[in-house]
Amino acid sequence: MRQHGWIGFLYLAGLLFTLPLQLMIGSPNGTVVHVRNLFEYHGDVQMIFILSLPVIASVFITRYIQSRPAADLYHSLPLRREHLLTAHLTSGLLLLIVPVWLTAAITALLSGRQDLDYLFTLSDVLSWAVTVTVITLFLYSFSLLVGMCTGQSIFQTVAVYAILFLPLLLAMLLTAHFNRYLYGYPERVVANPGIDFVSPLYRMIGIAQWPFGILELLIYAALAILFLGLSYFLYKKRSMESAGQAVAHTFFRPLFKVGMILCLMPVSGIYFDVQSNGKTGWLIAGYVLGVVAGYFVSEIILRKSWQIWSKKVAFELVVYGAGIGLLLYGSVSGITGYETRIPAAYSVSEVYMGDYFDRSNTEEENAFSRNPDYIAAVLSLQREIVRERPPEYSVDSSPVNYRSVAMFYRLKDGGTMYREYRIPEEQFRDELKTVMEFSDYKKSQYWLDKLNGTTAYAEISSSIAPNHRITVQNPADMRTLEQALLQDMEQLSYEEMTTSLIPETDISIYWDVPGSYREHRTQSYPVRRSFTHVQTWLNQTGYATSVQVDPEKMNMELVRLEGNSLANAASAWIGLEEEFARLKESNGAFTLESTEVKKQVLEHNSDFDSSTVDVAYLIRTKVGVDERYSVIYRKDMTPELEKALHGNTRPLE
Repeated sequence: MRQHGWIGFLYLAGLLFTLPLQLMIGSPNGTVVHVRNLFEYHGDVQMIFILSLPVIASVFITRYIQSRPAADLYHSLPLRREHLLTAHLTSGLLLLIVPVWLTAAITALLSGRQDLDYLFTLSDVLSWAVTVTVITLFLYSFSLLVGMCTGQSIFQTVAVYAILFLPLLLAMLLTAHFNRYLYGYPERVVANPGIDFVSPLYRMIGIAQWPFGILELLIYAALAILFLGLSYFLYKKRSMESAGQAVAHTFFRPLFKVGMILCLMPVSGIYFDVQSNGKTGWLIAGYVLGVVAGYFVSEIILRKSWQIWSKKVAFELVVYGAGIGLLLYGSVSGITGYETRIPAAYSVSEVYMGDYFDRSNTEEENAFSRNPDYIAAVLSLQREIVRERPPEYSVDSSPVNYRSVAMFYRLKDGGTMYREYRIPEEQFRDELKTVMEFSDYKKSQYWLDKLNGTTAYAEISSSIAPNHRITVQNPADMRTLEQALLQDMEQLSYEEMTTSLIPETDISIYWDVPGSYREHRTQSYPVRRSFTHVQTWLNQTGYATSVQVDPEKMNMELVRLEGNSLANAASAWIGLEEEFARLKESNGAFTLESTEVKKQVLEHNSDFDSSTVDVAYLIRTKVGVDERYSVIYRKDMTPELEKALHGNTRPLE
């Protein structure tokens, strides 16, 4: 205790500095903040101490079995091994647990004080103390277990963090591997709920955003107890001669080799994959190099020598490489049936479909639909996608408008199934139109269930001049706006949902997040020409005159385009502003004079999409300090508009 007491003092100083002291200093802007959990503030600095000191303590506590002279000395004493371990274990726990609860006690004295910027309760302090205690115990016991399996203190420290991070690294490898070779596998890691939790280390780093639940704390506490029990067992089996060896037990050496291979193989594979822009040959070469490097590094560490080559080494290398290769290939082969698996309609309880997966979507019960007709429409779309299996990128580099489609099924047997596809929109237009015009789809994509009288406020702005905006907070106006939006959104067509035409007005609705303080979510609604109820509401309340810009006050310049100059600019990452200046200098620009023609342009101009390059005009619209660049596609040109543009423009001098 006396020898390692500095660890406890350092832990206490770190926790006091990052929690009670920071709470007393106050928030940077001096505003009063209601605390959701005590990891929110300087939680990253807290984690530096919480994730490092327990491991350091365990390394120093087990130092007596890693050093040969110390091991000989301690094991020559008339004490049983379990007594030695218990004494060291207890001293380490006291050095770590006492600082946590001292910090909690001091922080508790600050709770409820009105002169502090941060407001929190005793339950917040208790939750913090229990969570930190469990994390500390988990890391300490796990590091102790690793110490019983190793014979070098430095190697023990590296191994602890490598093993804790390895599950996430493997999950990322498998996700990238499945996404490349399994059609329909979700591209985004966040699509897999819980992938962030496979690595205890990564999970603890994100504790401020995702606090531990009771069940999770119980699991980590149970694991800590299990690790302590295994430590006693392995300590009894440990040979004193293993001090100084990388791996103390011979039966762990194959696991060490596999672990080293699994650490280096993903890193090597991902590096070559990125550097070669996704070429399969280089990816495989990276995997092979990672396997070879991992195996040789593990052998060098185990033997403490560069002279490791032998027939046995060559044979083992082939065996390890072939085994991992078979696992990677078998997981994406047709044997699994992953790509063609489509649930039967009768087995689906509910479905969610959108552009992508998001936890905030899939965890909302209202995001799912139980409508049998909607479920059948989504299944029909998936069957057509699987049957056609279109390329996810244009084969000949021609512009194609692609859409991401994510499907999440909850099955009646309690299982789940989700797929994500990238499909050419025009090829599946009929199936997409059928699905997207269901009210179930609109409800989940536009959060229509939130328009139920509980929204907080709305922001209404001009699409052309965003600085022309107002905030609506009047409860009566908010309720009528909600009803108007619901009525118009129910009639929204597929064409309006997919159009790139710029609306005259945008409405952003904000609502409170349950269980939070001053936190809001938002959903934007472009006001289309078919939104008769919203337009009527805007006119009746007078908000229309506050946000809508008179075309007469707009300075509208345009350049006529020939060929695919905008597509070339997009491929070279050149912005519309820069391209407009170049075209204006080379081809000349025109300014619109007629207010009526400006109105026609506003009805037909669109945001630029690099997949649709058949552009007739590039437009710059200025209203005061606001400046916006847009285009008119040839498909949106009408004879009347073409005639009006030719007859109501003048060249800029």
